[in-house]
Amino acid sequence: MTSRELEDKILSSIDDNCLGVIWFTEEPITTVTPVHQTFNYLVDGRISIFLEHSKVSEIKLDVNNYFITSNFKKPFIIFNANTKNTFSKNDFEDFKMILEKLDNAENKKLFVVYPESYKIPDIISKSKFEIESLSY
Repeated sequence: MTSRELEDKILSSIDDNCLGVIWFTEEPITTVTPVHQTFNYLVDGRISIFLEHSKVSEIKLDVNNYFITSNFKKPFIIFNANTKNTFSKNDFEDFKMILEKLDNAENKKLFVVYPESYKIPDIISKSKFEIESLSY
């Protein structure tokens, strides 16, 4: 899949029924990829701003990251997790709690983007969310 096709697929999957995204990366979030650029666009450049702030403030970036913005006039969250770290039940519970505080999470779509070499954790695939996924 080309970078443009990947971007188009991501953007077309995020509609007004999409409450948020779980974005798994193999590289640190500091590595700029086409997926990174697409999500940075979706959160109005907040990922770039965060990365610049983290350099200046010497913030360690090997943890999960949350980026909150709005989409279709509703709160929208991107949760970034590195595949080198174990994705725990607590990670997902924290994410669900944020989603539920931002919006009614019933019958909402959750978009999961992940490297082809990674398997989506069962805690996500067996959740109550309508899961749409894309491997890259």
